[in-house]
Formats: sequence, C-alpha cells, structure tokens
Amino acid sequence: MNTENVQDAPVGDVEVESPSVNTEINDVSSAPGDVTPTDSPEAGADGEVAAAPAYQPNFKYKAALEERELDEFWRPLVKDADSEKKVKELFTKVDAFDFVKTRKEHVEEQYEALAGDYDHLSSTVKNVEDSLNKGDLTSVFRQLNVTKEQIFKWTQDQINRMEMPPEERQRIEQYEQAQLHNQTLEQKFSTLESKYQNQAVQARTMQLDMVLSRPDVSQFSQAWDANGGQGSFRNFVVEEAKKVFYETQMDLSPEQAVNQVMQRFGKFLNMGDSMTQAPQALNSMQVQQQKPVIPNITGKAASPIKKVPKTLDDLKKLAKQASMSS
Repeated sequence: MNTENVQDAPVGDVEVESPSVNTEINDVSSAPGDVTPTDSPEAGADGEVAAAPAYQPNFKYKAALEERELDEFWRPLVKDADSEKKVKELFTKVDAFDFVKTRKEHVEEQYEALAGDYDHLSSTVKNVEDSLNKGDLTSVFRQLNVTKEQIFKWTQDQINRMEMPPEERQRIEQYEQAQLHNQTLEQKFSTLESKYQNQAVQARTMQLDMVLSRPDVSQFSQAWDANGGQGSFRNFVVEEAKKVFYETQMDLSPEQAVNQVMQRFGKFLNMGDSMTQAPQALNSMQVQQQKPVIPNITGKAASPIKKVPKTLDDLKKLAKQASMSS
C-alpha cells in the first residue's frame, strides 16, 4: 500500500475520527446533578455512610393528674417519635375519659340520694298542706309525729297566756319573734358556712394537685410513694398541714406544706440509683428515739475521789507538779 498517496490526499476526502465519545464521557463526569460518594455530607473518610442514632421509646405519659406507663400490650405500636406521640395522645384521652366517667358516676349517685330525700320531703309537705286545707288536724299531727301530750301542753300554755296581763303577754310574744329571727339567721349562716367550706376544700385540692404536678415535686413524690404506696406523700403532706394548724393555728397553703415536708425529709431521699426512701428513714428515726441513751464511758483509769494532801511533803509535791504542768 502506498502511504504517500494517503498523506498527500486532500483534507476533505479523509474521514477524521470524531472525539465525541471522549466529550460525552467528560460531560457525564462533570454533570452538575451527579455527586461522587466522597462528596456526600453523610459519608465518612472511607466513603461509608454514618448510621443514624437508634430510636429510644419513652412509654411514660401523664393523664388524669398522675403519671402512667403504657401497657405492654400496646408498646409494639410505638415504632418512632411520631407513632409514640399519637399513641400517648390517644391513651391520655382514654384515661381522662375514665377519670371523668368515675367522677360523673359519683355525682350521679349523690344526685339520686338527694333526689330521693327531696321527693320524700316534698310529698310530706304536700300531704300536710292538703290536710290543713281540709281542716283535718288529726292527719296533720299524725304526719308530723305530734303526740297528744304535746298538744295538751301547748293548749294549756296558750290558755295561761290569754289570762296574763297585756304587757307580759306582749313581752313573751316579742321573745318568741326574736327566737324565730335568730333561728332564721343561724340557718342562713350555716348554709353559707357549708358552701364556703366546700369551696375552700375544692380550691385547696386543686392547688395541691397543681403543686404536686411540678417536675421537682413530682419526682420527690414518686420516690416517696415507691416505698410508702401510691398517694402516701400526698396524705403525709395533708396530715402535716393539719398538725401545724392544730399546734400553731397557722393555715399553711399547699405550696408551703409541700415545701416544708420536702425541706424536713429531703435529706433522707437519695434521688440516684440507690434510693433510700423517706418512710424507712422516719421509721428508723422513731426506733432510734425510743432507744435509751447510754453515756460515753472511756477506758481510762481514773480515781473517783480526788487525793487530798495530808503532809507538808504532799503539798510540796503538788506545787511541783503544778509548776511543771504550767
């Protein structure tokens, strides 16, 4: 083959291989959408992707003014943070519904009891009014359990009053009116006092629940109840407040009562892994207080009677000992 002809051939008749393949490769490698694994922010120095931290579920939730824990049967539903939130919200509503339902049943029982008493009294009053309107006093006395002896005594008193002078009869009537007025005032005062006490108890109960729901108090209360039983801390706070009131006539607020108990007995609670419960500490304190106190007796030999100098030599020895010790 003659190579000279090929070299001298015109440029237009020679097919030159296009570098399109190399260009495409360069274009692909420099495409903006492709990133090598080493450029990824999640990749390590050796190109491996760092693993995300493992999810740790928390099965505790708060409902009906107390902290609770999800039952073992429902825990498989909790797989991530979102499912944990939804499951807790559901059981918070369910437990709150049970709490409200219990309160509702209690109120209904009280209402039924009061309604029965009201119906009985209302029926008695209606029968007495009907008997009075008919002039049947015998039925009136029988329904009101008024005996004949009481009727005769009242009749005799009225006859004696009619025979009294007008001034004395007027004085007795004024006294009876004053008694009736005082009785009406006492009934109103008793009703108002009862309502005030009920409202005060409800307010104090709500205030105590709010104080016990604080994180620091809740942790202290759980540590106390772990040994004394559910609600033992709350009951102890109430008893301490009553004790202070009976001894000093000081009405402590719920916050003051809780703080006083925590300050007095907080040193007996260790909030770490090894927990010493306050009720156990109180029992040990009571046992120690009951033990007799024995005086500390050292083993040093000592004479119970001080030596008294009898001669002049004894006095000189004592003076010498005193000068040496000083």
